[in-house]
Amino acid sequence: MSRVAVGQFDDLFQLGLADILKRDQVDFVDLQRGGISAYLRRALPDVILLNSTSTAANRLVEGIVNDYPTVRVITCSPVDQTMKVYPAFHHGESYTCPLEPAEIGRQVHG
Repeated sequence: MSRVAVGQFDDLFQLGLADILKRDQVDFVDLQRGGISAYLRRALPDVILLNSTSTAANRLVEGIVNDYPTVRVITCSPVDQTMKVYPAFHHGESYTCPLEPAEIGRQVHG
């Protein structure tokens, strides 16, 4: 079972992500109220989902892929219909794919 940490999104989008992840039998942690950096120091998830529209998103991604190379990072936005995926051990290289429920499941399970 994949462990996924989910960053801050608006409430409706967050509920949709939670529903998709539950359906795909993913163990997920909602980091709406807590810090991602603090969580990473306590636990190491398989995947982190971040809001690409956040002002700190690029800085967070860069820090995670450098400091925690085993973690897959996925950025997405309710506005943009794509996800940007940073695979583990790829030193910040990324690719894009459609933001669709089935694709979220595929990307989370790697």
